[in-house]
Amino acid sequence: MRLIPLVAALAITGACAAETAPLAEMAISDGQRLVQHWNASVMGRMWNDPLLADLRARSEAKFAEVEADSELPIRDTLLALRSAGLRISGFKTSEKGTGPEPLMGFQLDLGERSRALFDLWMQREGEAAAVPGAAAAFTVKSDQAATIALFDTVITGGNLGVPAKPAAVPADPADMTWAVDSKQLMQALSAVTPEADRADFEAGLAVATPYLRSYRYDLTVLPEGMLERVRADGGIDFLIPVDPAVVGRLPANTLLSFAVGVDGEKLWASLRVPVLSALAKQTGGSDLDEAEALIDSQLGGVGIDLGIAELLGGIRGTAQFAVTQAAPFPGFSLILPRSPGMDAAVIALLAQIQSDPPAEGDSTQVQIPGMPLPLSLARDAGTWLVSSDALLGSTWVSGAAGGWSDAPAGKLALAKAGDGAVVIGASDTPAIVQMISPYLAMALGQAPDMEPKQRQNVLKAVEKLASLASTGYVFARGGANFEAEARGLFGASMVPLMGAAIAIPNLLESRVTANQNAAASTLKSGVFPAQIQFQGGGYSDSNEDGLGDYGFFEELSGATPVGGVELNLMDASFQAHEPVVNGYRYLMFVKDDQNGAVSSIDGRRTVKGNADQFVAYAVPEDAEQGRKMFAVTTAGTVYTTPFTGEMPDWNALWGGGDKGWADQPVWQPYRR
Repeated sequence: MRLIPLVAALAITGACAAETAPLAEMAISDGQRLVQHWNASVMGRMWNDPLLADLRARSEAKFAEVEADSELPIRDTLLALRSAGLRISGFKTSEKGTGPEPLMGFQLDLGERSRALFDLWMQREGEAAAVPGAAAAFTVKSDQAATIALFDTVITGGNLGVPAKPAAVPADPADMTWAVDSKQLMQALSAVTPEADRADFEAGLAVATPYLRSYRYDLTVLPEGMLERVRADGGIDFLIPVDPAVVGRLPANTLLSFAVGVDGEKLWASLRVPVLSALAKQTGGSDLDEAEALIDSQLGGVGIDLGIAELLGGIRGTAQFAVTQAAPFPGFSLILPRSPGMDAAVIALLAQIQSDPPAEGDSTQVQIPGMPLPLSLARDAGTWLVSSDALLGSTWVSGAAGGWSDAPAGKLALAKAGDGAVVIGASDTPAIVQMISPYLAMALGQAPDMEPKQRQNVLKAVEKLASLASTGYVFARGGANFEAEARGLFGASMVPLMGAAIAIPNLLESRVTANQNAAASTLKSGVFPAQIQFQGGGYSDSNEDGLGDYGFFEELSGATPVGGVELNLMDASFQAHEPVVNGYRYLMFVKDDQNGAVSSIDGRRTVKGNADQFVAYAVPEDAEQGRKMFAVTTAGTVYTTPFTGEMPDWNALWGGGDKGWADQPVWQPYRR
């Protein structure tokens, strides 16, 4: 095992001072304090909880395997960290033709464990070298331009000729800090970008130029979770204060919310030149007005008779995303401030799906093609709301406070944000953890290497986490400099993942429900009447007795002509022997003359008697598509049973084995 990945893992989270200001640097100033903070945090307490003893044992066993391979006590080495740092001071054109390479230096202090790590690294990958003042040093065999040195308990090094020398890591109240001068960094990168690629790089850089500045990010582990702070030199002028009245209209049981105040005119002013410049280059033009006219014409092509400047420039107010508790799944809502441009855009989009907008002060249901559930669309004097939460859609237009401002999460967020915040958000983390628990239970049920007791303990630990977790918040302030702060179980960087943790299982579950309903409906309203028509029409009569046979999907849908006739008794999506539609595979069996079944047209030709009974099955392709199997017979009743992961035999409906057509079904009648 190479040691470079381990050292990178230790050093990637810190930065050390340099004689010249680095382009980017990261630092852990007090590793022991970080360990203490982690152990005192809700995550550390849960990880050390007796309920997770088995999980910890499995993790430690995996760790032991890695340690045996590396011959290094990795866990103890990580826990010994005093400080660590990484800096990027510039870029250099690669001699290998692989593009610009960063000039990096690192250092880490592991106390008494530093020497063991250094000696092992040197033994495996180094050639002895001399560095002034160092107790020992070596160059890396695989990269002679990289030098590593040991100064007392500090391991330090650099690549591409960057000197290996230690520097004090400044004390900082934050557990981890990141700082980057993005403008200088991008300029340095541009200077060493190959000439053939530079034009494209510069075009992309132009789009980002308004946001290139110095940033600092601080992370501190608290008992409640992660506290993050971001500071940027210079303000962001298109951000305006969030309207508390708008965010206060959310219901008290809102799980997750994020609101931002936007001045569309200033937003377009900051984006116009870089966006249109990039478009002009892409289309081979050179005039910004021509590029803007192209966008305007494309908007007109979808029915929006306003230019991009009017569309964006007229927006001014609070935009908001929220996840609310709803039935049967959490609701996802987007609230946008109204403007002439926004009104035109919404109406044009509705026209594309042949739907009418609601009148002001009213709401309506909109069915989006491909989505399993309809959405609520509401319009009041100042906002548009689109939501999968039907109740919120119907109550939003009242304009009344919904209770969010007085709920624990909302109250905390507003208190932390204060007046004039340009971003306000909150998460009801305990409720989110509780809501995710059933989906975690399903996932654990699919884990083949976990014992029932282990699964039970993990679920108990999640219940305990829900009781220990605190509500989270995020806010940002504008002005001369941009400043943001967030606190959460996993930090604001995890907000998108928390949203996904809510959304993905529920979207999957809504898809599962929709697929199951569609499969049962298809058997009842599609397959059964198609078979009745096929048999009654006498399209196939194997023994020529005047009584028709039942057919197969390729015949019912017209893929295979019957007597020279292409039927359309079923949709064209069923033009296959075993069609797969909406995540379900459909199987057809027809009775033979041995009280068994045949599953093909050729098989039916061998039947000496009447093929006068059928059974059709709808089976999920996998558990993510559906969790129930369905069947329908000549009697027209739809039956269901849990999906086992296996395709059913022809007589599975009756219990398999020697059971069959004359027996009673063992599956349950389907009731939606």
